[in-house]
Amino acid sequence: MLKILLAEKAKTAVVLSGLGLALASGAAGSVTYTYPQNNPTSCSAITIAESGAVTCTPVASGQPTVFTIPSPLTPNPCYGLAITAAGAISCATSQLPQGCILTSDSPKGGPGDTITLTASGCTNIPTAYSWTGSGLTAMSTTAPNNTAKLPSNALAGPYPYSLSAINASGAGAIMEIIVNVEITGFRGPYAYIAHTANGAATGTLSVVDTTAPLASSIFKQVALQAAPVGVAVNPKGTRVYVTNSGSDSVSVIDTAKHEVVQVPDPLSAASTQTAIHLGSGMAPWGIAVSVSGDKVYVANSGGNSVSVIDTASNTAAASKVNVGKRPYGIAVNPKKPRLYVTNYDDNSVSVIETDQDGLPVLAPTLVNANGKPFSKPHGIAVDPAGAYVYVANEGNGTASGTVSVIDTGNDTVLQKVTVGKGPVGVAVSPAGDKVYVVNSIDHTVSVIDTTKNYAVTTPMDSGGTLTKHIVFNPAGSIAYATHFGSGDVSVIDVTSGNVVDVAPADSTIHTIPTRNEPYAFGNFVGPAISAVVSEIVTAYEFYHAGLNHYFMTANPDEAQALNAAANSQTWQSTGKTWSVWKSSTESLSPVCRFFGTDKYDQNRKRIGANSHFYTADPSECDFVKNAYKTLSNDGNQPLETDGQLYPAWTYEESAYYAMTTSGSCPSGTTPIYRLYNEGQGGEPNHRYYIDMAVKTEMLAKGWVAEPANGNPVMCGPPQ
Repeated sequence: MLKILLAEKAKTAVVLSGLGLALASGAAGSVTYTYPQNNPTSCSAITIAESGAVTCTPVASGQPTVFTIPSPLTPNPCYGLAITAAGAISCATSQLPQGCILTSDSPKGGPGDTITLTASGCTNIPTAYSWTGSGLTAMSTTAPNNTAKLPSNALAGPYPYSLSAINASGAGAIMEIIVNVEITGFRGPYAYIAHTANGAATGTLSVVDTTAPLASSIFKQVALQAAPVGVAVNPKGTRVYVTNSGSDSVSVIDTAKHEVVQVPDPLSAASTQTAIHLGSGMAPWGIAVSVSGDKVYVANSGGNSVSVIDTASNTAAASKVNVGKRPYGIAVNPKKPRLYVTNYDDNSVSVIETDQDGLPVLAPTLVNANGKPFSKPHGIAVDPAGAYVYVANEGNGTASGTVSVIDTGNDTVLQKVTVGKGPVGVAVSPAGDKVYVVNSIDHTVSVIDTTKNYAVTTPMDSGGTLTKHIVFNPAGSIAYATHFGSGDVSVIDVTSGNVVDVAPADSTIHTIPTRNEPYAFGNFVGPAISAVVSEIVTAYEFYHAGLNHYFMTANPDEAQALNAAANSQTWQSTGKTWSVWKSSTESLSPVCRFFGTDKYDQNRKRIGANSHFYTADPSECDFVKNAYKTLSNDGNQPLETDGQLYPAWTYEESAYYAMTTSGSCPSGTTPIYRLYNEGQGGEPNHRYYIDMAVKTEMLAKGWVAEPANGNPVMCGPPQ
């Protein structure tokens, strides 16, 4: 769009970008227009359209034609300019949408709800919009209302958007708006489908929204390491754990953003990696999460062992629990401190007792087959009451397979139930009344009724080929079966027993078209996740010149009081602020605020530093709460002034909430970093920041990054 706006007396040249045209200063009250620059064609008349297109009426002369244009023009601004051979000048008013004001209905709703952006006050009414932004999905661009949809994984706004209003003459004014979205309700449930990718160096994880139509239910693909097989979701639905059998590792997925979590590198405290490595040749297969979510158990099919991962630190214990040969499946008893592991090559099932912290105790024992031997046991599941364990015996594939029923009261096989050929995966309904078994050779699903003496219905078609695994949704109304051969996932209506679509109904699509070789061995469907995201507030930074210390607070009353009392001898605002979360959600941790303990030892030395310290790391918070109870500030004198021992730091409160990090922050969040003054002035002090210029400034003053690798110590909301 061309917009010519001339001042009363132009003093400088005005260049029309991209057109090779110029308006240059001329006599007082006018400007000189030369068309075109460095072009021999001359014009006896000229028209410049609002779009910027130039029409020249050529004359024979080879010299550029010069027109003098008075300033100001009428109307001013001038949208389109015409100059006749006689020198008459006329301006056009704009035919494009102008003066639009954009508003939104600032919705409060759940993921998948629609919002409306409305343009009003426009001259030359727009008929459509062209818009850019992120976080929302455009549903309609028809004027005057522009609707958008919150995606199923939406988090709270703000979402910045720029829209161009369009009519038959073209695109007009660009409007900018911040759409503030408050999310309520829940996201998901989601299904997480691991793809082994036919021996490729990397595999993938499809994230499936189980509430969406099948054809559009996959909204994200997450890159993993080689040959991902087993999948487990923690009880809160906030983390997904995937075994990478080709890389001897376990990937951790944060479901807030559905991104891989960086985990500690055991070989270097200063670096992180994209998966937890279990050791060469482990070939991890099955995986399960403890009832508390504190521990993850991994069946190492190549190592004939079980690894235990601490979920707080994302580290694997150095020692492993030895079990039978080629352990595939692993399951947690929800009511008893016990794990069950299928040993494929040994035709046995190991039982591992755990303590109150979820750690294995004693040596594993074997389930008593009771004269009903296992035959290539593969998949395993425990009923919700913890009373029975169901084991899929794959067998040799030439005859019908079986399912062993284990009584957990004495860990003895109670019964063997005949099913189809090559049973691999097994799942128990949330009510415990049905057991679904997928038969990989038959491509069928057998249904065992636990309320009718384990009667088996006629196997149903699974909807695909080389069916590997199956799991129920949290409501128990739908079962999902992965097909390694046909590369898709069937959706089975538990009530009717038919392979169906989910609402809205679709008569032709009955499987989720994932990617090659979906495996997903384990509990690959998680619970619905709370979509509520904490209110965002501001953290303020202050500096005390006398102490040479920095301090921050997200308490507006505290910040106001400091500002009111500010002078050269007290705390003064640095002008630095950043956004933080005010309250807790599933994916956020409290930021512990500490102040140096205001007590004195027998030598009258202050026990704690005259300084504050903050951490979002739960383990670091616990450590600082109890650190240095027997030493004073000088590191020697017991703290017994009043007969008690005190920690060096006193816990004050949760200052705000943040995401913890093991090395990096998810996209859409803001890294928050920490610097340390190296004890300058005899007192420790830390400075927190999001602006990298702060780091440059403080390093020049002798401060150091903490941790030394410069990684963020917590993650905040978008700024």
